Amino acid sequence: MRPKYLTTRPGAIGARNPPPRLAPAVQLFGRDPVIDYVYEFEQSFARIRQGDLAERFLDRFYQRFFSADPLVAEKFGATDMAHQKQMLRESLAEMAEFALTRQSNPYIVTLARIHGSRGRDIPVRLYDLWLDCLVDTVREMDSDATDAVALAWRIVMGPGIEFMKFYRDK
Repeated sequence: MRPKYLTTRPGAIGARNPPPRLAPAVQLFGRDPVIDYVYEFEQSFARIRQGDLAERFLDRFYQRFFSADPLVAEKFGATDMAHQKQMLRESLAEMAEFALTRQSNPYIVTLARIHGSRGRDIPVRLYDLWLDCLVDTVREMDSDATDAVALAWRIVMGPGIEFMKFYRDK
């Protein structure tokens, strides 16, 4: 199933011809800039999916995540990593779509159940560690990453992570 996030629907994140957006940061009245975090995420997400960087990004993320806590390696030790990386590609897109629509769909519900107490039984604390490792990998691998980009990833991934935590025991 192709994630909606990767469709060419006008205005969708990842659309081939997205509508024009405001500048990523606008200074208003001498105050802190107003930042379009969705734009920052979209640009970063596009950069990390380019060419061989996409595969290197996933490899580095999993290297970081597995070494961050022994329980991660234990939970995912017998996993087919080629399949897992493909699932992460799809999951990132679905989590972004969920953040924008705030509508559950079969993919994100299934993802939550797979990782929940009746599936892989991933402890809640590992969801936060996952996000920390993801953002750290973005900072390392995205040559244009800034504090705004790092925050954008947290803002966009946050709703999906909260959804998965909520459904953990459902």
